[in-house]
Amino acid sequence: MTQPQKAIKAKTRWLGLLIALPVIAYGAYLTVQANAPALHTRFGYARPLFGDDARAYGLIVVLLGCLPLLLLCRTTRQAALFGASLGVVLLTAIFTLAYS
Repeated sequence: MTQPQKAIKAKTRWLGLLIALPVIAYGAYLTVQANAPALHTRFGYARPLFGDDARAYGLIVVLLGCLPLLLLCRTTRQAALFGASLGVVLLTAIFTLAYS
């Protein structure tokens, strides 16, 4: 038999929400402005994005920002359904926007 999972504490849910909101807001900002600034990453220089590329990047950032919202699900079944549907939408967006 499996052991029942412990409930997620309220503090953890609030922290997940506090992580998700700025990331979603940044993705929405990128989508609306259609301009993503250049970045220096450990993999090298990432050029700035303009127009449709910046909108696609913003949409993907919004979808990635929804991942911490899994902590708000009350049951493991809700978390599994939300996580699976979010994963499918995220992968669809990545491949559709990258190859179109």
